[in-house]
Amino acid sequence: MLKLAAICGIFAIVVSAVDFSCPTNPITNQPLEGNLPTKATDLVIVPKGANCTYNFQIPDGYALQLLLSANFKSDNDTVKVVDNLRLSRALSHANNPVKDAVIWISSGSSQINVIGVTGTSSFMAKYKYTPLNNFVKASKQTGQLFALNSVRGLTYYTITSAKDQV
Repeated sequence: MLKLAAICGIFAIVVSAVDFSCPTNPITNQPLEGNLPTKATDLVIVPKGANCTYNFQIPDGYALQLLLSANFKSDNDTVKVVDNLRLSRALSHANNPVKDAVIWISSGSSQINVIGVTGTSSFMAKYKYTPLNNFVKASKQTGQLFALNSVRGLTYYTITSAKDQV
């Protein structure tokens, strides 16, 4: 039992070693990768009352990979990702830790919004801008069948509808 208490104490120190911070400028592809909050190497406690938005500018020819990790203590503590199409995905799983949940976002602007209500939940994100210059584009129409074993590495797929307005 004493070992468990010592390990938990060390974990608490590691989790709170980096301040939770919100940058005021958008995050760009210089540098290509990083962590949020800046300098975090593990989960960081989200302060009570936090409402932090990390804005990303993703240039043409790049995709953004996000790896989201969180340990929510309440359903009121949330992380929401809004992509370049303004579609949002919420991450809130009280008492069910999430480790490196992957989200890819194409060029444009995107954001991660972190809301802390309790002051006891923790969060960290890793981001990586991936240049697409070595990838081949494959275009498909909605409803067009293609075998999954035909999907190759270094290929990205654009699926469009005949009803799309350009």
